[in-house]
Amino acid sequence: MINRKCVVSVLCVLCMVLLNAAVFAKAPSVVNVAVNSEIMDLAANTGGDEACCDVPGDADNSGTGPSILDITYLVSYLYKGGPSPVCMAEGDPNGDGAINILDITFIVEYLYKDGPLPVCGPDPWPEG
Repeated sequence: MINRKCVVSVLCVLCMVLLNAAVFAKAPSVVNVAVNSEIMDLAANTGGDEACCDVPGDADNSGTGPSILDITYLVSYLYKGGPSPVCMAEGDPNGDGAINILDITFIVEYLYKDGPLPVCGPDPWPEG
């Protein structure tokens, strides 16, 4: 169950992204410094049969793991007509088979609330 603080966090992130999308797109990811030590663990947390998922939660396919830039990428994809993730399974860090606001919340929880490690979603989406 998503608590009130989590919803407020996601809404704050969405507001920042929608108001400052260009700034976030050009800003370096400070969060990656803390996340890089877990990249190998994330890559091993794929669950098996995924065709394209190398780093769960890496929606922007940067190879650096989940960061604020991945949150921005998913918000842009879902709400601003931005490009879809190269690997849809990487954009589904909660592993439920759909990319939606719950995936953004999942990454926020992982990065800022010591939430669970992202996993790769099933790969029902065609490559290409």
